[in-house]
Amino acid sequence: MKKLIIGALVGMVILFVWGFLSWVLLPLHHHSLKYTPQQDDIMSTLNEGMEEEGLFVLPSVVDRDIKLFDKEYKTKSAKLRKEMKGKPYAMIIYGREFVGETPMTFIYSLLFQFFAVFVAGLFLSLAGGSLTSGFQRWWLVMLFPLMITLEAHMVSWNWMMFPWHYIKGMVLDTFVSWALVGVWLAFYFKSR
Repeated sequence: MKKLIIGALVGMVILFVWGFLSWVLLPLHHHSLKYTPQQDDIMSTLNEGMEEEGLFVLPSVVDRDIKLFDKEYKTKSAKLRKEMKGKPYAMIIYGREFVGETPMTFIYSLLFQFFAVFVAGLFLSLAGGSLTSGFQRWWLVMLFPLMITLEAHMVSWNWMMFPWHYIKGMVLDTFVSWALVGVWLAFYFKSR
């Protein structure tokens, strides 16, 4: 257990440092989040029109009182999807008060990263002596970014229509950060 915890702690630091480099120092995400010169007008309209915080898709059908198998809601949604074909849409994450990064933002990030690397280390431990080379151990770790990319980033691109200019940076981040963690774990969990 001690070995798993040490491996996860170092891997957590690697993920955190890469995240800082890719978002703050490197130009990897300079175009991930877009700017519009109309942002003041848009924010004014949002502040006047939004009743609550949340994630909104525009246009959409009123969903305040839907039930589990609400036929009317499903019918209206299907009709709207047909009417929307070829027309503009928006997905908005709206909050009334921006707080920026707080100490808890960093604590949560480190905890998530620790547990992610812990699970990767657990897989390497369970594989034991069957992975005889560093490359085999690294390759096992690289299954993690593959799963993350396919089930999170590509699903967001496919179903939620996240734009490619955003997704490509996230995919690159995922693979580079886990490749670095994989090198560390492959070395650290080498056969005894």
